[in-house]
Amino acid sequence: MEKIFFVIVLLTGFCVVSASSTWLYYFIKRFMTFDEANDYCMSKYNSFMSVDNNSMNDFFWTYLKDRTDRVWVGLLARTLPWTGMDRQPAKYFNWKFNQPNGGIDELCATMVYDGEWQDLTCSFHRPSVCSNGSHYYITETEMTWMDAVANCETKNSSLVQIQNSTMNNEIMNLLSNVTEVWIGLNRSVDWYWADTGKSATFLNWQNGQPDNLNGNEFCAAMVTEDGTWTDEQCDELYYFVCKELEIIIPEGAGSSNEDGTKVLQSKQTMVKLQIQTTVNMEDPVASDILVQRFCAMLAKQGVTDFRLTWRKLPEKETQNKRKGDS
Repeated sequence: MEKIFFVIVLLTGFCVVSASSTWLYYFIKRFMTFDEANDYCMSKYNSFMSVDNNSMNDFFWTYLKDRTDRVWVGLLARTLPWTGMDRQPAKYFNWKFNQPNGGIDELCATMVYDGEWQDLTCSFHRPSVCSNGSHYYITETEMTWMDAVANCETKNSSLVQIQNSTMNNEIMNLLSNVTEVWIGLNRSVDWYWADTGKSATFLNWQNGQPDNLNGNEFCAAMVTEDGTWTDEQCDELYYFVCKELEIIIPEGAGSSNEDGTKVLQSKQTMVKLQIQTTVNMEDPVASDILVQRFCAMLAKQGVTDFRLTWRKLPEKETQNKRKGDS
C-alpha cells in the first residue's frame, strides 16, 4: 500500500492560546469502500477527511487531481424524520407492511385505496387531496408532490395532513375514482460528516448532484478533475484521505496575564513532510520551488505573517522514522 503524507498548517504572528494544533492529512492509495475507509482512518489515525470551506476543497483538489479520478469525501446521507405541512415531526402514521422502504430516494408519502400509506419518489405523478381546514377534496389531475403542494395553495388550502385514524378513514372514503393520492407528509435528506456526525454547512456538488441515479447512493466522493462532489454507492472502491490532529505545546513561550491565559508573542511550528517524488531534492533549485509553492498555498488561505525554511532530516533520523511507520 502506498501512503502519502501532506499537511495544512495555519501560522499566525500573535495568538492568545496555551497550545496550537495542526491537522495532518494522509492520502491513502488503497481502494476501499466508504465504510472500510472510515474504519481504517479511525483505527490508524484520528478520523476521515472532511471539507469545511472552498479554500480547503481547492487545496485537496489541487493535490489530488493528478493522482486518481475520484476520492472519498467523508460525507454521507441520512434521512430526517417525517414531517407534516406544518414542518413539525408527524405523530400519526398508517404505513403499509414493510413501509416506508425507499431510503433517500422516496421522500414523499401517498395513501392507497385501502387507507394505508407508502413512501414514493416525490417526482412521480399522482392525484392529491387538499384540505381547507373543514373540507377535503380530491384533485384527480396527476402531478408531482411539490406541484400538488402548490396546487392546493392556489385554492387557499394545503395538501392534507392526516392527524388521526378518524381523519384517515374520511380521506380513504373519498378514493372512489383514484387508487393513490399524495398526502401532506414528507422528509428530507441530511448530508453529514462521518467524523463528527454534524450536518455539512459547506457542500460542493457537481451540477445535477446528488441525484441517487443508481439507487442507494448515500456516500460522497470528490471528482478530482474539477474538485466537485458526486453521490456514490457506498460499496464503490476509491482512494481516500485520513486526518490526524497534532497538538503543539510551546515550552516557556510568552507570559501569563491576569486571568492565567498564556499570551504567546510568537510561535514556531516544525512540520515533517514525507515527499514522494522523482525529483532530486538535494538540488537547491528543487527545494526552493517546494518552499515557494508551500508559501503560495499558505498565502492563498490568508496566512502571510510567517517565515518558512526548509531542512532535510539527517539520514539516521529518517531511517528511524521509517521503522516507526512500518
